[in-house]
Amino acid sequence: MQPNEPIQRKNRYVWLLVCMVAFASAGMGCSDDGGDKDPADSVPSDDTSDSSDDDDMSDSSSNDGTSDSPPPNKAIGTIVAIGDSITAGSVAGSGSPYPSRVAGILGTKVINKGSPGAKSSSAPGAAGNALSSKPSHVMILFGTNDVFDEVPSGTVGGNIASAISKVRSGGAVPVVGTLPPNRKSDFQQSVVNSYNGAIRNAASSGGARLANVAGEMGSGAGLLLEDGFHPNSSGTQIIAFTFADSVR
Repeated sequence: MQPNEPIQRKNRYVWLLVCMVAFASAGMGCSDDGGDKDPADSVPSDDTSDSSDDDDMSDSSSNDGTSDSPPPNKAIGTIVAIGDSITAGSVAGSGSPYPSRVAGILGTKVINKGSPGAKSSSAPGAAGNALSSKPSHVMILFGTNDVFDEVPSGTVGGNIASAISKVRSGGAVPVVGTLPPNRKSDFQQSVVNSYNGAIRNAASSGGARLANVAGEMGSGAGLLLEDGFHPNSSGTQIIAFTFADSVR
C-alpha cells in the first residue's frame, strides 16, 4: 500500500484546497459590508416621510401666504359721509349734497352725517359714530372751517389720521377728501394748500383711499358760491364724482 501514499496525500491536498475555496466564497456572500447587496435592500424607504414633509411645507406656505397677503377690496355696502357743511349740504345754492349724489352714482345707500361748522377736531369722534351704521366705507371731508382759525396743518393732519385709524379699526374703508379751493384770499388758499399736504400724508401713511377733490376742482373758478369756499351745484357734482371714483 505504500506505493499509493503519495497519491492519497495529493488527493488530500486537493480536497483541502477545494474546501478552502468554498469557505472563502461562502464568507464573501455573508459579509456585513453588503458589497454584493442591492442598495434598495439596505436603505429603508422614505417615501412616506418625504410625502408628509412635502405636505407640511405646502400647508405652511399656504397659510403664510393667506395671512401675509393684503385683504381684497371691500365690497361696497352702506357708506357713511362725515364732514362739515360741504358734506351736510346745508348752504343754499349747493344743490343736493354730494353724499346723495354719490348714492345715485354708485347705486347704494349713503348716510349723510355732515355737521355744519364742524372742524377737523371732531373728525375722530364722527368716525367712531359712523361705525355704528356698520358701513363698508366712510367718506371723510374736514378742514375747511379750520382755515378761519388758522389751525396748524400738523394738527389738522393728526385729526384726520386719527379718524382714519378709527375707521380702519372698525373694519371699514376710509376715503379721505382733500379740501376744495378757497377763493376768499390768497392767504386762505395757502392755508388750504398746507392742509391738503397734511391730509395727503395722513391718507398715505394711514392706508386710506384719497379723493383728490382739490386736484379735480383746480382753482375753483365757476365752481364756488359767492362766499368763495362753498361749492355750487357744479362744484358739488365734481366732489361727488371724485369720492365715488375713490370708493369704487
